Amino acid sequence: MADKVTTTRAGYNRQIGYNEKLIRYDGTNEDLLWRIWGDTLNPEAEIVVPLTHDVIIVKDGSRINTYNGGSHRLFNITSNGLFGLGRKTDAKTVDVIFVNKTLKMQIRWGTQTPVKMRDPLTGIPVDIRAYGVMDVNIDDSEKFYLEFVGQDASFSVDKLRQRLFDRLMGNFNNMLSRILREQKL
Repeated sequence: MADKVTTTRAGYNRQIGYNEKLIRYDGTNEDLLWRIWGDTLNPEAEIVVPLTHDVIIVKDGSRINTYNGGSHRLFNITSNGLFGLGRKTDAKTVDVIFVNKTLKMQIRWGTQTPVKMRDPLTGIPVDIRAYGVMDVNIDDSEKFYLEFVGQDASFSVDKLRQRLFDRLMGNFNNMLSRILREQKL
C-alpha cells in the first residue's frame, strides 16, 4: 500500500495524521503561507519542499528549523528497547509552515489625511500628502514568520499589506519631517 500524501487545499490550517509519512505543499503560487500541524506524528515523516518555497518547522513551540527546497526528515528519531521498538521523536507537537518565496506583491501606500508641517524656510504651515507603490517579496522566511506571522491561525496577502502599511505610516511623519529638514525643502 502506498504512503498517504497530503493533498489538501493550500492556505488552510489542517492537522497532520499519524499515518502520513510524506507531507508536501500542494497549493498554488498565489498562496503566501500554508500552515499544517500535528500532535501525534509518524516518526518517519518527511517533508517535500518545492524549490519555490521554504518550510519552517516549529517543534513544541520553542525550537525552529528552516529548510529550503528538497526532501527533509521531520524528526530526529531516538530508539528505546530491543530492535528499535518504542521509537520516539524529538518533539511532541509540530507546526509546518510553507512560505512562498517567489510571490511578488505590490503594496500601495499613502497618507490617509494630509500631514501638517511648517515650511522650514518661510514658517508657513503646509499640508503634505504622499503615496506610492512598494514591491515586496519574502527573502528571509524565518524573520518573516517571527516578525509578521507568529501564531496567527491564518495569514493572507491582505493582512501582510495592512501590517506593512501600519509600520510604514507609523514612522512616516518622523521620516518626512527629518528629510525636509536635512534637505532644506
